[in-house]
Amino acid sequence: VECKFRGSCPKYSRDQLIERGVPVIEAAEEVKTEEQKKRFVSMEEANAFLKVKEETSSKIAFAVFLCILSPITMIMLAAAAECGMIPITEDMASGLGMLVLLVIVAAAVAIFIHCGMKTSKYQFFDEEDIETQYGVTGMVKERRENYRDSYMKFVILGVTLCVLAAIPLFCIAMIEVNDFYAVVALSVMLVIVAIGVFFIVKVSIPWESMKKLL
Repeated sequence: VECKFRGSCPKYSRDQLIERGVPVIEAAEEVKTEEQKKRFVSMEEANAFLKVKEETSSKIAFAVFLCILSPITMIMLAAAAECGMIPITEDMASGLGMLVLLVIVAAAVAIFIHCGMKTSKYQFFDEEDIETQYGVTGMVKERRENYRDSYMKFVILGVTLCVLAAIPLFCIAMIEVNDFYAVVALSVMLVIVAIGVFFIVKVSIPWESMKKLL
């Protein structure tokens, strides 16, 4: 910048600036170091990342769906045994229900691990500062705009289902019925919640992946 008061502004050499404590070289080196820390993401990497996230989103959503449904068998068998609807003891019913629960949860965990291994190579998105190469931002913005309607539709549907899931319990509470039917209403509620959460998780994973790239 040209000095307004030319006569009164002293000129300092590089060595004089350093002697006076002006961090000339240090500042440049610091900027360079910060640039070197960034991970540059190419168009090919960005497409591969979005593709694997889209492929695993349905599997992860299904695993969450299974986790929510896992206690249904146990509570249904326990209620049926307590009401005398099946010829087994309550302890046997609870044990059998717990066995089914563990099998379902184990299957869900296996899906989580499988999806985690497929996406592990892109873990640097969460751990490092990234900088996208030319064209990546425009591509991601275009994909996000094309995906926006589907995202909003399924999130609204999922949230609505979760809110309405309590209706079966309220309906049972208004009439005098066997306790077993209250358990059935609870199971129906869990199924509705599981479906709603499935929709939310399925569309949220790709959406968050695009936000991460941006």
